[in-house]
Amino acid sequence: MLLFYSGHGDYSTDSVYHLTTHDTRLTQGRVVAGTGIGQPELLDRLRALPVRRLVLLINACHAGELSPVLGGGNHPFTGQPLPQQAADALLATGSGRIIITACRGNQVAYIGPGPITIFTQALTDGLRGQGLNARAGYISVFDLYTHLYFAVGEAVEKRVSTALRQRYGNTQEPELTVLKGVGPFPVALYRGSTMLGDFPTDHTPPEETALRKVLPARSRWAFRQSLDGAGNVAIGGSVSDSQIITGSNNTVTRSGRDTIQADGSVTQVGGDTITIGDVSGTGIAIGRHARAYMQQGGDQESLDRAFAQVYAAIAARPADPEIDKE
Repeated sequence: MLLFYSGHGDYSTDSVYHLTTHDTRLTQGRVVAGTGIGQPELLDRLRALPVRRLVLLINACHAGELSPVLGGGNHPFTGQPLPQQAADALLATGSGRIIITACRGNQVAYIGPGPITIFTQALTDGLRGQGLNARAGYISVFDLYTHLYFAVGEAVEKRVSTALRQRYGNTQEPELTVLKGVGPFPVALYRGSTMLGDFPTDHTPPEETALRKVLPARSRWAFRQSLDGAGNVAIGGSVSDSQIITGSNNTVTRSGRDTIQADGSVTQVGGDTITIGDVSGTGIAIGRHARAYMQQGGDQESLDRAFAQVYAAIAARPADPEIDKE
């Protein structure tokens, strides 16, 4: 499977990396939480894909004359490239994952003067076989990346103005992130091929490219870090007769007038057991190490004694024609 994203990436108001969408909103230069695709959601969606090989191409952090301005004002919103930690975590969503980003983490992806971005133009050319040799009738994902690395660099030097390069950086280097031990695989048929052979796996991108090989243990650690505490909520004050909602695929547990919804079962969130009772005038904390205590009512005998005291107080009250003691 080949997935391609072109847009902006940046951190939200709750410090989670997001890929922006058409309806993303900004506040003080940061993405409003919930108005884009957050890193935990992206990981969940990729983990759910039943594919053995996946190439994810991310063309984010745009800069150029036509750069969109999401937040208004005179300063273009360039965003942030996919962080290394996020790329490492994405590799742990399944087998055979390869991430290709349009630039390194300290660079921007130039739009360029054409109808599509420089990176996208190089990608479409490469998938057509331009500048590539067939390997048994296929286009190798490693060869596609090598083409992207050199083609994008050359196009930036030729097609991006000196003023823009002085402002945002002189170069743009697409980066490939892959687990150590994961070799190349075919990403497309080579245009015009009529005979297919055994795909060779004895090749790798040149040393001068931006190739990152990640240890599997580090990828799994990054994945756990990305999901740890995702969606935590802390609320103080009265939440009587209210709803608290966090995450997606929510399961509802109701106690009295108060409803809490959480990702999955509310009785187990992030390894912590949460019990819900009367929360009027109290605080609720949802997430790791959070605690909420149930306020249990008495047994039937205790209730009978309490009501007997109430009835006795009513009976002892002086007669009042405006009050019916019954």
